[in-house]
Order: sequence, then C-alpha cells, then structure tokens
Amino acid sequence: MVDVYTRYADTPLKPLPEIHTDPVRHALDDAVAKAVPGLPIDALDRYRRGIALEPSVTARKEPFQLV
Repeated sequence: MVDVYTRYADTPLKPLPEIHTDPVRHALDDAVAKAVPGLPIDALDRYRRGIALEPSVTARKEPFQLV
C-alpha cells in the first residue's frame, strides 16, 4: 500500500462524476482489494460506477448512462 501511495500521492484524481474512469482511483482500489482478504475488486468497481450515476454527483435529474 505504501508503494501505491508513493506512486500516486501527487497525481490528481478525476472529478467525482468521472470516478468510474479514473485510473488512479482504480489503482488505489486494486491495492486496497489486495490488502484486504476477501474484498473483491469487482465490488469496488461496481461502487465506483454506482457513485458516478448518483444525481447528486452528476447534477442531472434524468437517468445517466455510463458509456
């Protein structure tokens, strides 16, 4: 985890509406999934995609489709 932190500490994250396509967040999630036994990386990916759909994140009232 320290290696991943050191590698990405100064790398900016994409805005929250783009959380599902952020390679830095994916790398951090991957490191956490490897450090926590039984935590599947695909679950973290689903959470990121779900957050990107939230109207409070997208500032949209109509349904948002991920591409």
